[in-house]
Amino acid sequence: MADTERIVRTCEGCQYYTWQTHLLAQALQTIPITWSFAVWGLNLVGALKKAPGGYMKWIEARPIMTIGSEQAMEFFLDIIHCFGVPNSIITDNGTQFTGKKFLKFCNDNHIRVN
Repeated sequence: MADTERIVRTCEGCQYYTWQTHLLAQALQTIPITWSFAVWGLNLVGALKKAPGGYMKWIEARPIMTIGSEQAMEFFLDIIHCFGVPNSIITDNGTQFTGKKFLKFCNDNHIRVN
């Protein structure tokens, strides 16, 4: 029984998922902030539902007639003019975000697409 207790007390995973932590306290580590809006998420969505509790997401929206790489690039360029060039963006890999014009635009501006 003593071996089992010793193993559980020294197992990092066991300590992470337990209700009561048995590891020694450590100094807090600060996370360096590179810059505001360093990573963005881009997606095309339909109608948005209201969130529970009345919370709202901050979105930038524009009605468009066609969903293509060029329209995505033009919309993204307007956002960049307001908030600056991000380090990277996360997309759902829709065709509008994997098109040649959009990827060239991102490459020319040193924006990593994930």
